[in-house]
Amino acid sequence: MSDPRWYARLSRRARDAWDQAGHFGMCFALASALGAGAAWAFMHWREFFDQAPIERIDDTERDMRFGLFGALAGQLVFMTWACVLAMRAAR
Repeated sequence: MSDPRWYARLSRRARDAWDQAGHFGMCFALASALGAGAAWAFMHWREFFDQAPIERIDDTERDMRFGLFGALAGQLVFMTWACVLAMRAAR
């Protein structure tokens, strides 16, 4: 699949920033809804199977790092929401 025109016109640095924001947001959403395990599994599938073969290991490492940061933040939201629901149910 080719990149959208607006994305292709961006500089390499701007494309990298959009990519990392996307990895963070995607894993944040997955971890918030399904838990960090789902985000972890999805990131591994995407990076190692969907995008194989890996050509730039440093890019893959950075993608995984931002995805896992997003999963951590999403898991905190997930656990906070679970605690709030448990406290409301205990009333």
